[in-house]
Amino acid sequence: MVSFGGGEISIAPGDSMTFWELARFAKDGLSAVKRRENISRMIDLQSTAVSSNLTAEQAFQLKRNAFNAQVMFTNLGRLPFDGNFGSLKLETLWAPCALRGIEGKQTLGAVTVNGSLHLTHTSPAPIPAF
Repeated sequence: MVSFGGGEISIAPGDSMTFWELARFAKDGLSAVKRRENISRMIDLQSTAVSSNLTAEQAFQLKRNAFNAQVMFTNLGRLPFDGNFGSLKLETLWAPCALRGIEGKQTLGAVTVNGSLHLTHTSPAPIPAF
């Protein structure tokens, strides 16, 4: 099962935070999501939802209600692995990229590989200023 956890933070349009100030603000605002009891509760809720024989419409509405933020930010964090695979070397990774099936939504993905931060922006209708 793919398991999602999340929380919400609000940022005023036109806020003058730098990228790293925004990153720290988001990390601090979402710190409760990473607590063991919250992760356990989220997995229990998801297990109950997927085992309840939802119709396609009910599943769509559940997804729409659970992930209805204007912008979703996904962060794989620092990936601590050796990028050498024989004669091949993984130098970068652009992920995660996710479409949620909700009109007009924006997804920002972040991952750090080999000490470099990589960002993606995925949307069927990207906001030009992003």
